[in-house]
Amino acid sequence: MTGRLQRKVAIVTGATSGIGRGIARAMASEGARVLVTGRTAEGGETTCRMIREAGGEATYWRQDVTAETDWSPTVAQARRVYGGLDILVNNAGFAVMKPIESLSLEDVRFELAINFESCFLGTKHGLAALSDSGGVILNTASVASIKGGLMSTAYAPSKAAMLAFTRAAALEARRDGGRVRVNAILPGFIWGSQVARFGEERANALRTATIARTPLGRVGEPTDVASMAVYLASDAAKAITGAALFVDGGIGL
Repeated sequence: MTGRLQRKVAIVTGATSGIGRGIARAMASEGARVLVTGRTAEGGETTCRMIREAGGEATYWRQDVTAETDWSPTVAQARRVYGGLDILVNNAGFAVMKPIESLSLEDVRFELAINFESCFLGTKHGLAALSDSGGVILNTASVASIKGGLMSTAYAPSKAAMLAFTRAAALEARRDGGRVRVNAILPGFIWGSQVARFGEERANALRTATIARTPLGRVGEPTDVASMAVYLASDAAKAITGAALFVDGGIGL
């Protein structure tokens, strides 16, 4: 722990497992006080317990990121419990992986809601609080936002929307003297909780195939994305906004 985020206040959405949990734990280890949000209390409390056992500060707050009515109370909770807001990580998301002929319009709308609309809502409702502190917004997009893939015809466009939104929001956030930085992280294949829903056989096949086509010859771990998130949220990245940084082992090349 080097204290790169000492006394900063962070909201990390979708922090009940996987990448979000990794980001929350890494930020807490660097001194941030973290509001862990998500719809699963058990997962959220587990994340908080991990953080506290390591000497950090965290509070779980139940949130549906697709519901606009949940956003103002979430920002208010961070300010009430920790006194402000410095970092917002729009991480919550989901991948509907189906052949295009099997996708429904509801599938597409769900992907847009949880991956893109939640990012918009978080930025909309968090911007004023973040402006007070000169804060940072991080959006967890995906290498799929710039690279096609089988069975990603709903997922990839929703992540591409996040990427375009990041660039536009980075300009908006500096309008009229604003001080907020907005960046996106583009993970590749990350070995985590969402992979488990594919079943062991398919998950292992995906892992093997990913290693074979990745220049670094490895699959990503949540800690890889978390390290990038800590860097972008820290003063070391004070000159970076509107950027999309890959954490994909080179698979997007």
